[in-house]
Amino acid sequence: MITQVPHNLPAEPNRFVGRVRDVAELAALVHEQRVVTLSGVGGIGKTRLALRVAAQQLSRFPDGVWLVELARIGNPELIVNELAEVLGVRDEVPGRLLDGLRTRLRTARALIVLDNCEHLVERCAELVAGLSAECPELRFLLTSREPLRVPGELVWRVPPLELPDERHPEAESVLLFVERALAAGASGVAAVMDDVVRLCHALDGLPLALELAAARTSRLSPGHIADRLAGRGGERLGLLA
Repeated sequence: MITQVPHNLPAEPNRFVGRVRDVAELAALVHEQRVVTLSGVGGIGKTRLALRVAAQQLSRFPDGVWLVELARIGNPELIVNELAEVLGVRDEVPGRLLDGLRTRLRTARALIVLDNCEHLVERCAELVAGLSAECPELRFLLTSREPLRVPGELVWRVPPLELPDERHPEAESVLLFVERALAAGASGVAAVMDDVVRLCHALDGLPLALELAAARTSRLSPGHIADRLAGRGGERLGLLA
């Protein structure tokens, strides 16, 4: 009999492309390490990668895999409330919500994904360090532009997607761009692969930038987009948005 593992992970909005080795490596690390932080620049794909890994770990965490989204939270003191809401822990005694979380998680074999920790690093670090110390079976998978620097944290730098070269013209970045461009209604992309390769290099294999560029191919050719990006450096995402 297959037991349904509780979770609140969202359905993937579209097909996950590439990062086969990254997902396999992280799956092993999440099983072995108490705290794994996916770190990297904005747009590198930390959140999408974390959710992909978490979804593949459901069978290993019978007490649940839980996503806590922090991007919209500005007050560090609300992190505990957000986690409690996700886990269904009520503040039965005013001011003792963290105690309720400790009780809920003390023996739980669960994975908690804290997404977008960078603007709340100090409070996230306190919470993760405290719960890790008191809940031996609990695991954390975090996304943050900078590490939390807590005991036992393994920082995994998210790389850009593989770029094409002469031996591997259909690299991950190319596959992602072409699939998203076709989904956006572009036609004739396969006939201008030299321009697609040039565009992937211009965007350094950055997944968000590739997605934004692909969304514009119903109106602009890959070559035209690459030409407009030439020499723009750090303004690339702003130009594509």
